[in-house]
This record gives sequence, C-alpha cells and structure tokens, in this order.
Amino acid sequence: EAWSLIDRGVASPEDVDKVVRYGFGFRYVAAGPVLQKEISGLEVNCAASAIIYPDLCNDSGPPPVLTDKVARGEIGMKTGSGFWTWTPQQAAAEKARYAEDLKATLEILDQRRKPVVDRLRPVSGGATTFPSPGAARHPLPEGEGGQFPSPAGRRARDEGEKG
Repeated sequence: EAWSLIDRGVASPEDVDKVVRYGFGFRYVAAGPVLQKEISGLEVNCAASAIIYPDLCNDSGPPPVLTDKVARGEIGMKTGSGFWTWTPQQAAAEKARYAEDLKATLEILDQRRKPVVDRLRPVSGGATTFPSPGAARHPLPEGEGGQFPSPAGRRARDEGEKG
C-alpha cells in the first residue's frame, strides 16, 4: 500500500514513513494489531475497514515507482540512491541510528512488561481466564462469536479426542 500511495502521488516517501512511524506503527511497540483493536473496539475497526478497504491498492505486481527505481539501479543505501541520496557516511549513520532505536524498542518490550493478554491462562475445557489480582477467575466462553480456546486448550482438547 505504501508503494501505491507514492506511485499515485498521494504521499511522498517522507510522508509515508512519518505516518507509519508516528501513527499506527508507533502503537505496535505497546500492542500488536489485534490487541489494539480490542482496546479501541472491534466495531471501530470494522467501520473504518468498510470505508478504507475499497480504496486500497489491489495491484497484481509492484508499482512503477518501485520497478522503475530498481531498473535504474537505484536500490537504496547499497548504491547510494533510492528515494533518497546516501553518502557512505550518511548510510552508516542512519544504520547506526536504526540499530539503536531497535535496541531501545526491545528494551521497552522487555518480557516483564508483557500485555495482560499474554498472561491469560487456560482452564479446564480449554477456555481462557483473565487473571485479575484478588478476583475469582472467570473463563471466557469458547465457541461461537469469534471466541476461541487458547492454544493449550486446543491441544488438550485435541489430545482428548484422539484418546
């Protein structure tokens, strides 16, 4: 989709990068796309999808903005040009900044800070419970309505059906 937006002149490469980094991409540090929708409400994503999806790119191959650059040998830092022009020093500095930012992101994602959804525990029957301190465990129902048993619950169920 990013290539299509650039190819159609809807956004510049800089605009695409800024929107992703400071828009939806920024939130991926704290939660993945499914948990984000749980937080905002699935109905919000469903309504937005109904409006946005018809306008998304559905090309069967890469857009000309990408294939033309590759054909000209403008493949990014490796050759010193792509969407930007890179000196060896600029490329090295950007790669170092990128590596440092990834390391800082990994520190944010330290295992001690797992989202609550990562700490859900299966109970008998394979349903998942929400562990809240000082409260009784309440299983989430399995079955219809898009609710599924946990992976451990599915394994236990499947093994029980085999035996």
